[in-house]
Amino acid sequence: MTAEELIDNIEQDCSSISNEIIDKVCRRAMRTMNSKLGFLVEDDYPNNFKFIDYLSCEIQSKTYDEIFFPGKLLEDYIEEVLDNEYENLTGIEKIILSYSNFRPQFGSGYEFCDIRPFIYPRFRELLNEHWDTSKKIQHFEETKNW
Repeated sequence: MTAEELIDNIEQDCSSISNEIIDKVCRRAMRTMNSKLGFLVEDDYPNNFKFIDYLSCEIQSKTYDEIFFPGKLLEDYIEEVLDNEYENLTGIEKIILSYSNFRPQFGSGYEFCDIRPFIYPRFRELLNEHWDTSKKIQHFEETKNW
């Protein structure tokens, strides 16, 4: 086996596991946001809504900049929480993510993967999935009168 074949095998193995780890980071971030930001859910939403329920609904028609968030931009806060959850991963999980996309960069050798460009869009996808699959949200969407 050549070095390139070995690197390809490692990359394929890490890539197949990386989606689970990325989901873990995003779901932990969602739990953190729910526990710290429940007070931000606007009065137009039911009392049983958590922050992620609220955010899932709001991003269907607004950008992060348009959603009320005190103190700093919502997008900055989300990135900060995702970064913190990434930092809380085990060493082996970080290694798996860094080897999940290990292609040569412009012919100058191999570079570790910056996983953040994969985490942030996945967070947004999970918000959309939550909006689409949550019975609580679907009931709210069907019965709201505004």
